[in-house]
Amino acid sequence: MTNRALIRVVRQTKLARVASAPQTLFTIVLLAGCLLAYGSLTLRCSDSWNDRSRMAAIQSLVERNDWRIARSDFAPLTFDKVFIKGHFYSDKTPTLSWIGAGVYSVLRNMFGVRLSPCMGSSTPLGYYGLTVLLIGSSAALLLVLFMGFMRLLQVGVVASFGLTALLGFATEIFPYSLVFNHHLPSTAAIFGSFVALHYARRAAGSRQCVLLLVAGFLAGLAATFDLLAGIFAGGLFALALMRFRRQTLLFVLGAFVPIALMIALDYQMIESPWPPYMAPNGYKYPGSRFPDTVAGLSPPRDPLSYVFAMLVGNHGLLAYCPLLFFALAGLFNVARNRQHPLWLDGVVVLACSIGLIVYLGTSTSNYGGNAYGVRYLLVPLPLLFVFTIDAPPFSSSARPHWLRASTAVLFCIAAALSLGSAAQGALRPWRYVKPPLYLELTSEFPYVDYFFTWQ
Repeated sequence: MTNRALIRVVRQTKLARVASAPQTLFTIVLLAGCLLAYGSLTLRCSDSWNDRSRMAAIQSLVERNDWRIARSDFAPLTFDKVFIKGHFYSDKTPTLSWIGAGVYSVLRNMFGVRLSPCMGSSTPLGYYGLTVLLIGSSAALLLVLFMGFMRLLQVGVVASFGLTALLGFATEIFPYSLVFNHHLPSTAAIFGSFVALHYARRAAGSRQCVLLLVAGFLAGLAATFDLLAGIFAGGLFALALMRFRRQTLLFVLGAFVPIALMIALDYQMIESPWPPYMAPNGYKYPGSRFPDTVAGLSPPRDPLSYVFAMLVGNHGLLAYCPLLFFALAGLFNVARNRQHPLWLDGVVVLACSIGLIVYLGTSTSNYGGNAYGVRYLLVPLPLLFVFTIDAPPFSSSARPHWLRASTAVLFCIAAALSLGSAAQGALRPWRYVKPPLYLELTSEFPYVDYFFTWQ
């Protein structure tokens, strides 16, 4: 190498370091801010059947080395349970509870932390510690991954930071990072798998193999946390198959590990390879609040009205977060342009999202219980948010100045509404709050029914 070439390499290296310095700074600020915000706002007490069911399983595993929850302090406070062979069990998939039991065991044995419902003035730290370590940290890592992916797509540092902050504090991710639930870790795992597949495209040899294994493991793990995430895990498998052909076997091997673990835990719990809520007649016991069906589900009487309410109505995902209109606009822009580098990703995300909506619209009339938004739709949020950069005002396609300015104003309004709505949800994640702006079906025509007021 000549001296001139050596000087050029040194200069390029220095420029790369200078360029990466703001990204590193923004990433540190983002991670610290998320951990501080989520840690300070995390609830100290369980407040729903959902998280009490998981707390009952975790407490029983650690304190009695048993999956049966009848003797847990949380058992009388939840109806998210099944009755199998004369015993009550949490009706949740077991993987997250098993991991939570390991974390709680460390907290209990090393720091004397106890897990029990809040009674009177007592505020035990067990629920808080588990939520921060498993849920809040998952949300923070998800946002760091999202910002890194934005930079991989060569989005500017400031725009990447702004979009990531909106994802973390203007969507359902914010409220559900503050309570113990399986949707948030599943969301983080699916997005981590998505990012790993993209890095695998830019890698070769052993590094690519490792990334494919990681992508498969995260996709499988997400599906064991939340079976509905299996729709997106399947989409990522299809994406890997179309891009990596035979090497997709590594993705499958990675996914096999967490799935095999879940099956083993199911056998340990109820001697069946299926999760507890799929057990026949599991909800058939005195006082049950669910129909005696698989997962306690019953289809809606009017699927179209249910889907309408779930998307833009009084439980609407888009009503709670108007920013997603821009994400959908970007997704459709990408899906119709076969030359776009994210075209295949856009098609897969769109297909999986439609599949999830169709499943929910034909299988359940439950919007997720008494909670903020439809938490079943949390998994696709970061995947959809990626495509915001392909919608105005971020799109680089030539447009009239007045149109770009108008869309920028609309984006700011949507961001303000989304931030306000998510803040309300963060105050009461396990309580229903009306969206800031939603449509109501009437016999004549949908109309705007309710405008934002602080509740």
